[in-house]
Amino acid sequence: MTEVMLSDIFTAEELAGGAEVMSQFANAKTLNASFTVGSVPVSSLGLIRAPWANAGGCSVLDHYEEAASNRDALIVGARRRHFDETFVVVLMNEFLIDGYHHVIAAKYSGMPVRAIDLWDALDTQDNPPGRRLVEPLSAESSPEP
Repeated sequence: MTEVMLSDIFTAEELAGGAEVMSQFANAKTLNASFTVGSVPVSSLGLIRAPWANAGGCSVLDHYEEAASNRDALIVGARRRHFDETFVVVLMNEFLIDGYHHVIAAKYSGMPVRAIDLWDALDTQDNPPGRRLVEPLSAESSPEP
C-alpha cells in the first residue's frame, strides 16, 4: 500500500500559490495527512467531475470536449505519447482537484489513473457528498509514484 503526503506530489510553491487549484485545499488537515494512493479505473474516468465548470455540473471529459483550447490539446497529446503511470491525480470524492490533462490523456489512452482522495483527510464519519471513485490498487498495479 503506497502512502503519500501532498508535499510528495506538489512543490511548496504550488501548495502556497493561488495559481494552482490545489492551493485552495492546502490546509493543516490536508498538509499533515498521509493519503493512500489508489486507482480510478478507465470505466470510472468519465464520472470525474469538473468543479470549476457549470458549478460542478459536468464531467471533466465533457468539459474538455466543449472547451478545450489548442494548448489543452497539445498538452493532452504530449501526455498520451509519454503517459506517466506513476502520476497521481487529486480528487475530492468525484471532483477533480488536480490532474486535468492527465485524466483526459488516460481516458483517450484507455489507461487507469493513480489517485488520492482529499476526503480521507477530513475528520468526519459522515458519508461524503458525491461518489468515491478511488479504488484500492491491485498487487499487479503499475510502479510506485
